Amino acid sequence: MSSPSSAYDPVSIAAVVDPHFDAALETGRSPGLVYGVVADGQVLHSRGLGLRSLRSEEADSAAEPGADTVFRIASMTKSFTAATVLSLRDEGSLDLDASVAAFVPELASGHTTSSVTIRQLLTMGGGFLTDDPWGDRQQGLTIPAFGELLRSGIEPSLTPGERFEYSNLGYAIVGLVVAAVSGKPYEQVVGERLLRPLGLTSTGYLTETLSTDRAVGYVSRTAGWVEEPIAGSGAFSPMGGVLSTVNDLARWVGLFQAAADDARWARVTSLPDLRRTSLREMQVTQRLVAATSGRDADGAPEVTGYGFGLFEDFRSWGRSVYHSGGYPGFGSHMRWHPASGLGLVALANGTYAPMSTVATAALGDLVVQLEADLHPPSLRLPVLDAARAAVNDWLGGDTPEGPASEVLRSMFADNVETDVPWVERVAVWEQLHRSHGRLEPMEGPPTRPSPGSMSWQMLGESGTERFKVTVMVAPHDPRLLQSLDVKTVDPGSARPAPTADLS
Repeated sequence: MSSPSSAYDPVSIAAVVDPHFDAALETGRSPGLVYGVVADGQVLHSRGLGLRSLRSEEADSAAEPGADTVFRIASMTKSFTAATVLSLRDEGSLDLDASVAAFVPELASGHTTSSVTIRQLLTMGGGFLTDDPWGDRQQGLTIPAFGELLRSGIEPSLTPGERFEYSNLGYAIVGLVVAAVSGKPYEQVVGERLLRPLGLTSTGYLTETLSTDRAVGYVSRTAGWVEEPIAGSGAFSPMGGVLSTVNDLARWVGLFQAAADDARWARVTSLPDLRRTSLREMQVTQRLVAATSGRDADGAPEVTGYGFGLFEDFRSWGRSVYHSGGYPGFGSHMRWHPASGLGLVALANGTYAPMSTVATAALGDLVVQLEADLHPPSLRLPVLDAARAAVNDWLGGDTPEGPASEVLRSMFADNVETDVPWVERVAVWEQLHRSHGRLEPMEGPPTRPSPGSMSWQMLGESGTERFKVTVMVAPHDPRLLQSLDVKTVDPGSARPAPTADLS
């Protein structure tokens, strides 16, 4: 596999994505923004628009944001929190299905909170109501004050584990679990396990420790843009406290992209204390969010799910993984398309600036316009094509015995002739030929109901009777078949059609 970072032309990338962000800035939702198209942990194309600060002393040409400008990334932080928890799980320090109350004693007395698990909170299934307006203002809440809040009797409004409900409160509680398990402050643990090993030197929780090239957050009021102070690190940092840059987030996204591909993984030079399987697990739906009909009447449904700190999304242009960030003063989004290896990071300095909308549209347009792979290559098992040829030869032959049958039977796993003895298959073959003559494969490619199965249709000599053939590969040996089905599709004939069932 060639590296996506060398497969795509930056000029072509810019021609597709730049108009999306030009239009986004013109909507007036933020004073400035910066974005980058990423692959293999590198930025292929980046561009800053507008101003990173409206302060008079900074309003010059240098005030345009760039790929190294620090923005608060808000809820994109949840991916860092979830990865930290999974790293603790990987080393055996905690069980995701353990009660949170075992680590957060303030919850032990609650009727329902005492049974909420770490897994439920990580996957937005803890039962707490969606809380963005309230949660986004709790960033600077101290740990002692948060403890008092929990002791006041907070209870989930929904049954834990029953459904998806986005909860910042849940992730704040997860931060207490991290601190309790490690014996260190949450922010320190994230730094030790993720940020420093990956060399994310412009990513962290305290502005004073990061670059002076920082974007100032703003909110639009009737009088114009008003500066939003950046809240300090506190109890709600695990849900939205990280500050970062396009360049650092390119490396973070690249780690997830690499985890799903052997060739890309081999090129990763720095790794956190986190299993590759856990990075993949984070990107796979653990809890369904929504499924809606496609935009076109015949289009496939769009499906969204939540993994561990990341969303998984299926659209007409394929599967993508993402998380947004909305906060007082900032809006952000990161999304990647595993099949093509392309991703996009967008950061803006306006309250709840809709970077998710523009970044999603830009990435979808990009993979389509560049004619990138929209879907990963399907698993190709040679036995399926061989089985199709063998079945066609057998059903289209002059005899149910002989060389064609020997080839077909050599592909059977040990259960096949126990399920349907060969003598019965021969009897059905003979009945089919008496009623319909030879069976010939119909034109058109076969379908693949699953990676380990194949279906196609065959037609009797009269041209009116159709039969559907399905074969399935054995799970223990991909060179063998575990089943062969031949079903009548539509008899459609005056002659009685036998029930063609060789399953």
